[in-house]
Amino acid sequence: NPKKPVVSGKADPAAAADGVEKLSKGGIFSSKNYFLGVGGKYCQSLVYDDLDKALVRSERDRRFSALVEADVALDSVVRRRDGALADAATALGKFLDLCPKTDVDDARRALHAFRAADTDRDGSLSASEFYADDSQLTDLDRLAATWGVWAGAIADHLRPP
Repeated sequence: NPKKPVVSGKADPAAAADGVEKLSKGGIFSSKNYFLGVGGKYCQSLVYDDLDKALVRSERDRRFSALVEADVALDSVVRRRDGALADAATALGKFLDLCPKTDVDDARRALHAFRAADTDRDGSLSASEFYADDSQLTDLDRLAATWGVWAGAIADHLRPP
């Protein structure tokens, strides 16, 4: 049962790198930061039925590691490293494979809301776009976007030197 790749078909690597660069634009309001924040909070918020603390820690660490690998891979795409696009697709797929489908669907809905809120189509949200009354962003989407600050700090801390 082969896994479906996150990125499939023939893609123009330069255009894809430009897209990842746009994803990374906007500081705290960048789409990349939003998803790292949501991913980090997601990893922290999972509740496990197992009482084996070492197993629970190992599962949580596995998810954090996959998230950090995706962050590093996306940064490599922006720096235009050869092979980085395939590495980023693999890393993102690895993290998403660890997430239940309903959670991935919720993230897709949030991405759609963020794209709709980007009224000037510059690839990032200004404060006025982020807080617009007519935005499709929910309060939870906005709160999750602020988590990106902490996920970025976690990612920086866990990256190899």
